[in-house]
Amino acid sequence: MHPLREAMLDQMRLRGHAPRTQASY
Repeated sequence: MHPLREAMLDQMRLRGHAPRTQASY
């Protein structure tokens, strides 16, 4: 929905810092 949020999720997923962040968002 939001490009900014998508970018943040993409970065986190790439780093693998918080895999469950997607569920949280």
